[in-house]
Amino acid sequence: DPNGITSTPVIDISKGMVYVVAMLSSPIRHELFALRLADGGVAWHHSADPPGADPRVHQQRGALNLAGGNVYITYGGFTGDCGDYHGWVVMAAADGSGAVHGWQVPSRSQGGIWAPPGPVISPKGDVWVETGNSEVVAPDRDQYDGGNAVMRLDAGLSTAADRWVASNWAALNSTDTDLGSLSPALLGDGLVFASGKPGIGYLLRQDHLGGFGGEAFNAQACVTGGPTQGAYGGAAVYGSMVFLPCKDGLAGLRVDVSRPSFTAAWHAATGANTPVVAYGLVWTVAADPAGYRQDWVGTLVGLDPTTGAERARVALGPTPHFPTPAVARGSLYVAGRGAVYAVSVA
Repeated sequence: DPNGITSTPVIDISKGMVYVVAMLSSPIRHELFALRLADGGVAWHHSADPPGADPRVHQQRGALNLAGGNVYITYGGFTGDCGDYHGWVVMAAADGSGAVHGWQVPSRSQGGIWAPPGPVISPKGDVWVETGNSEVVAPDRDQYDGGNAVMRLDAGLSTAADRWVASNWAALNSTDTDLGSLSPALLGDGLVFASGKPGIGYLLRQDHLGGFGGEAFNAQACVTGGPTQGAYGGAAVYGSMVFLPCKDGLAGLRVDVSRPSFTAAWHAATGANTPVVAYGLVWTVAADPAGYRQDWVGTLVGLDPTTGAERARVALGPTPHFPTPAVARGSLYVAGRGAVYAVSVA
């Protein structure tokens, strides 16, 4: 409370439409709205709730994505893991026709898909997500139920075509140190980068994710990890570099695809949110160290992608947690609390 639109919309320029999901009351429900880009008018709207799910305990935080004429939407739970919620990816036709359908994390409860960047769509149309902690804490793999994993779903969301599961998934469940805080990043040469609250970086093979503990490589990527530490948001990829938003500072990781492996190129001193690469620099909004302060004043920071040296610093105003800069026409834009900040760069 308050709710409303809690995720980043997606725009279809060719059709002149903006798609948003809003949590509404009386009764509580989620609806997908198609808004006309020209004037903001509502072209149509209909239910976006996962089939059979209780909308009161599901939160729609992840950014929407658009591919193949469909809008993809993810769901997790609210702070505190309240109620019998599950992680979901659902899809709805971008023309407003047909019913919403989707794929549910096969958990007893929880396993939310809540990272702010939302689902990642490959050029082949596959849907990639990371799942959060689930209810099961027993180390017996026979009881595994879908948490702390990277999932590759088919475009129609009929099945999980492949998965990778952290070998210590049960321990991560028991401490709320889940992988759901980050969306996976697809790299060149058939690799996937994943991380999360533990602050460990994982390189996976796109064509064979490896099941339980079957990553191609792993190493500590953030300096610290834990329930309130590690990586949150989404990583940016630029050439052989991966820029990871750690609560203890943006990490610049250099990937060697021939092994595969990565090494730490640099680590910035300022905590970071999801970065973008633009105008020759890596840009991030400095992270609120407490994570949820309402009075946090954001700072936009520009770093050299090779060395991590700070090249620009611009004070903004009050910002929510997990903001991401947007790039357009020589400027950077950051959503604040009741304002949008525009910073001219080029």
